[in-house]
Amino acid sequence: MKGWITVPAEDFCSSVRDGTHDSPKRNESGKKLITSKHMIGGQLKLADAYLISEADFEEIQKRSRVHRWDVLISMIGTVGEVFLVKDEPDFAIKNIGLFKSKDEARGRWLYYFLKTPTAQQDIIGKSRGTTQSYIPLGELRRLPIAAPESAEAMTGITDVLRVLDDKIELNRRMSGTLEEMARALYRSWFVDFDPVHARALGQSPAHMDATTAALFPDSFGPDGLPKGWEMGTISDLGRVVTGKTPSTKQPENYGDFCPFVKIPDMHGKMFVLSSSSWLSESGVQRQRNQLLAPGSVSVSCIATPGLVAINPSSAMTNQQINSVEPVQGFSTEFVYWTCVQAANDVLLGGSGGSVFHNTNKSTFSAIPIVLGPQKIRDAFTEIVAPWHSKILHLEKESQTLAALRDTLLPRLMSGELRIREAEKQVEEVTA
Repeated sequence: MKGWITVPAEDFCSSVRDGTHDSPKRNESGKKLITSKHMIGGQLKLADAYLISEADFEEIQKRSRVHRWDVLISMIGTVGEVFLVKDEPDFAIKNIGLFKSKDEARGRWLYYFLKTPTAQQDIIGKSRGTTQSYIPLGELRRLPIAAPESAEAMTGITDVLRVLDDKIELNRRMSGTLEEMARALYRSWFVDFDPVHARALGQSPAHMDATTAALFPDSFGPDGLPKGWEMGTISDLGRVVTGKTPSTKQPENYGDFCPFVKIPDMHGKMFVLSSSSWLSESGVQRQRNQLLAPGSVSVSCIATPGLVAINPSSAMTNQQINSVEPVQGFSTEFVYWTCVQAANDVLLGGSGGSVFHNTNKSTFSAIPIVLGPQKIRDAFTEIVAPWHSKILHLEKESQTLAALRDTLLPRLMSGELRIREAEKQVEEVTA
């Protein structure tokens, strides 16, 4: 195409490298080490990375120091996840490809280009391995990158896509703030028992009206729980369902009738709004007992334990997920945060405990939880439900924005769509 060039990645960038191949020991303090598994959906899950010593960190930096506007790409396992480093980083990388950008404009262009279907097909086509996929560094260096010769045109195209990504990021941060508010409230009431401690001292609980404060007791029982409160198990919250995968040898089990949720569909989301697989009506009928009602809460219990998500519509899951269908007296909001707390304390080992990589239905159902009186659960739900509704709205909006971005992306990056035409479409959904 006139005005466009196609060059190997090693020429488009200042260099193409990869992270360390060594396995530095986990350390109690130091710097974070990022691997391919920490790159999910265009995000870098820094909270899930472990720490390495300052000495190991500096040794890795000699080979593969990451700077702002560099582009990272997963090289092992799920090959092809990309991440644009927008802030000055403070982590080291292992088995991750590193495209050293010459400047911000090229970094942004490369990030979006690598997300196009054409580039992704090229990356997958160059991958190797049978038990675990990987792409060699040499193939990354030779990866063809198409771009406008004009830096102005390059920036104009990426600016259109950036508007959508910036709005998605803003929604993510707003949702994150609301999540933290709900998490903090749950911990205050049902874990730390702050209102009870305050009343025991003759004080008014902070940030609480008198009517709500009166719901809490002013003393503790011999079991350490607020007076009159009880412990229970996950099974008290509702029907516990372990998912099941319909036979893939029967194609008629799959279609577009009901979402079939798997662990990757739960990553980084409070609500499961989309799934990579769907079941047909006949596929659902074959295992009706596994069908979950809207408002059910799913928890990953095998392989990647501890993910918790809400199903806003009817759904089914695979066998790696246990779900709770709330019964009367337990709202979806209360069940969700109870499962989040249980997943942290038990499945993820709390602070320094052992991680459970395989939790069956009976073990999951028996996880101990604090129930709390009905009136206090209802008061919690009344406060938190509007926050959940706002989060659901923001996640749906972001899903729409992402769909538009993914539609515009290949057409803009190939020069098929004019910038002004794309801008009009973006203005319509962001106005």
